[in-house]
Amino acid sequence: MSLVLTGVAQWRARPMRTVDVGEVGDKLRSLINERDPVDEDIGILGANGELLAVVLTKDAYEFFLRKVEEEEDRQDLQTVKEFLGR
Repeated sequence: MSLVLTGVAQWRARPMRTVDVGEVGDKLRSLINERDPVDEDIGILGANGELLAVVLTKDAYEFFLRKVEEEEDRQDLQTVKEFLGR
């Protein structure tokens, strides 16, 4: 039996560090809550302009997970084909 998780249940099933939205600064909170953002990912930059972290919206994260799973499935299928000599 396999369990398919979607939406919020899916991200909760994956280990990650979390922070309550009330604990982040106003700028980050406003970007997270923006409706229909042009860019869904939010870069956190260091003093020298280097990228330190990225915050993804829920929709962008779900899209990312789907793409990772699609690639994993493709690689699994390729491995099976190679094993079977096809």
